[in-house]
Amino acid sequence: MSQDLEKQMLDLYLEINEKQKKLLEIKKNMDPFEVEDYEFTNLEGKLKLSNLFGDFNELILVYNMGSKCPYCALWADEYNGVYKHLSSRAAFVVSTPDKPEVHQKLIEKNSYKFSMIQSSQSFRQKMKFETQDNKHLPGFSVFQKTNDGKIIHITKDFFGPGDLYCGVWHFFDLLPSNKEWHPSL
Repeated sequence: MSQDLEKQMLDLYLEINEKQKKLLEIKKNMDPFEVEDYEFTNLEGKLKLSNLFGDFNELILVYNMGSKCPYCALWADEYNGVYKHLSSRAAFVVSTPDKPEVHQKLIEKNSYKFSMIQSSQSFRQKMKFETQDNKHLPGFSVFQKTNDGKIIHITKDFFGPGDLYCGVWHFFDLLPSNKEWHPSL
C-alpha cells in the first residue's frame, strides 16, 4: 500500500472515530423516560421488566425479530460469544415476538447462554422497535432501575448489516472477493 493510501486510511479512521464519539454522546444524551413495569413471558411463566434486572440496576434488552430472521440469529451468535463479559457488567436479555417454546428450542440448538423472553407488541411499539404496521426493527434499549424502583429507558440503538455490534461484517468487508453475503439460519 502506498504511503498516501496509508495516510488517507489513518486520517479517515481518525475522522470516523471522532464521529463515533459524537454519535455516542448523542445516544447518551437522549431524553430518558420512565416506563411501566411491563409484563413478559418465558418458559416459567409471566415476569415483569423489573425482574429482568436480576442483581443489577442496569439492563441491556435486545429486540430480536424472531426465529425466522437469519440476521437476528447472526447477532444472537455474537451475543453468545461475549455474554460472559456483558453479564458481568449489566443484566442482558433477548426479547422476541416468538413464544417461549421457540426460545427453548433455539437455546438448546445454539447453546445460548443468555435468557430469552417473549415481548408484547405494545412494549415493542412503545420502545419504537415495532411500527404501527407491524414492521419489526432489531436493536436494543438500555434501562436503569432507580433505588426507589422506577424503571428508566436511558437510550437505544438499532442493528443492521455493517453496524458496530456484529464484527463479521467488518471482516467480510476486507475480503478481496467482495461477494455479497447473507446469513443463514
